[in-house]
Amino acid sequence: MTIRSVIGVLVVVLLLAMASIAYLATHHAPSSSAPHASRAVSTSTSRAITDTATQPVASRTTTVMQGGLVSLIYRRLGYPIIHYYVPKELGLGNEEVAAVYAVHAYGSEEPIGYINIEGLLGLRQVLRRALSVLGSNYSLVRAEYVPGLVVNDTLVKRPRWVLVLAKTYKGYRLWPRCCGDVVAEVDALNGSVKLLQRGNYMEPKSSVLLPSQDKLASMSPEQLVRRALRQILSLYKGWGRQVLEDALANRTRYDYSIDLRIARLGDESNELLSAQSTVTKEFLGQPRLYWVITIEADHVIASALVDAVTGRLASYIVEPLWPRTPWAELLVEPTYPGKPINVTRSIKGLGETTVTLVHVLPVKTGEKGTLALVAYWRTHVNPAAIKTAPKIILEPKTIETKWIKLIPLNNTVVVEPSTGAKNQILYKYRVSASASSGIYVAEIKLSEQVVGYQNISRCIPLVIDIG
Repeated sequence: MTIRSVIGVLVVVLLLAMASIAYLATHHAPSSSAPHASRAVSTSTSRAITDTATQPVASRTTTVMQGGLVSLIYRRLGYPIIHYYVPKELGLGNEEVAAVYAVHAYGSEEPIGYINIEGLLGLRQVLRRALSVLGSNYSLVRAEYVPGLVVNDTLVKRPRWVLVLAKTYKGYRLWPRCCGDVVAEVDALNGSVKLLQRGNYMEPKSSVLLPSQDKLASMSPEQLVRRALRQILSLYKGWGRQVLEDALANRTRYDYSIDLRIARLGDESNELLSAQSTVTKEFLGQPRLYWVITIEADHVIASALVDAVTGRLASYIVEPLWPRTPWAELLVEPTYPGKPINVTRSIKGLGETTVTLVHVLPVKTGEKGTLALVAYWRTHVNPAAIKTAPKIILEPKTIETKWIKLIPLNNTVVVEPSTGAKNQILYKYRVSASASSGIYVAEIKLSEQVVGYQNISRCIPLVIDIG
């Protein structure tokens, strides 16, 4: 089958979430790349999470990797973090989709399908490619997959993996200086490797006292965090102490992350390593293995280095945690029944391949019916953000092409942020009696008036399968 555009020239704007790499700040621990876990007041156990990656994915990939394979200790801490940037509109989970397929116009941001091809390189393969460039003494900290983008049957962005790797000494990660760990981008089609950041590590000039694996595994991540909290509170009397006390007593929720790094105290390029932050002065100047622990509670963040051999607190800092700004977004999504269908397309840069189109409305020549969209607010960071979002007035427009005509049944739809309700936008449609069978792409246009701001236009792609 063929795809015929209703609109003369299709211009595509697709906003893909780009892989965000956690870099080492000048005064923070490299745990910004670490998996986070949470401890809530009402729970008695804690579990590590790895962003949007699922644990089965993490365990499946790490068990077969060579060279960059993290030790059992790192895996117990939740490494490597694996993140797949696949648009939620496609209805997929954590999958290595070769490319997002887009054929829409006038600023529409919704993908209409995806492409999967044989030979797409998975994490194990691209890690081997990266290690062939870097060497085997690197540990995988984070892997992020970003699918390619096909616009009007042309591959405009290639699928790629972004890998964050730490150099190791006897299997343990070294602390990166200045800008952070190694960042490598690997093309998921041909395996070419580009180093975005080379990393800068101070390797030990003398031997490092290392504990046994049994000793490292003797305490759970939660126990390590609580021990660090107790040690910090035994010394710290300043601002934010009450918040840390509440976290230790389980009176408030806290999040934490843990890494295991070899570092040398006295390095003034990093506040946590500096002599001023060091509380165990005999460790100054020595390369030692440390638990790197970050605890976030309310408006306080505490970072600590705990010696992995002795369990003693080596250094710490307590500072304000600037709250992440809550925000909300208005979503307009189709609710009409439809199922994915496959079509064969000739894609420049990929060749002839199968495209899976989603949210396809199946209709018959001359058919009449109704379809519905829903508009609603979705909040991020803090659900309370919905209360501060502006009121939106949507004005559906009549769409008429030589294949189909859509007439809105609502003159206006008011989306009130305070309610969080889903508002229906209804259309009646009539398929032309002279329409030929095939797949067509149209666009549903909405005038979006944000109260207090200027009007904007929103376009929702509509894929029609005329049988």
